[in-house]
Amino acid sequence: MAEKPKLNTKLQHVDIRHHCAPNENLTIQWVPTVGAKMPADGLTKPLEPAPHRGFMRQIGLKNLKRLTYAASYLASMFPL
Repeated sequence: MAEKPKLNTKLQHVDIRHHCAPNENLTIQWVPTVGAKMPADGLTKPLEPAPHRGFMRQIGLKNLKRLTYAASYLASMFPL
């Protein structure tokens, strides 16, 4: 007797039968993502100057030119 042919695929799936109780009320809501709130946008797409500054602020980058200027100004005002 010949065996039943099996479908061999590399597609992955999630069996949702075991993820929620059958009598459970489930609410699905779509929430749009706003580019200004997504730090990954600065790594994945070109940004205009204002969103780029927001990206730098989100990931904690500082403008060293401004910091060194401020530090040298303060050092000249208050020499040790």
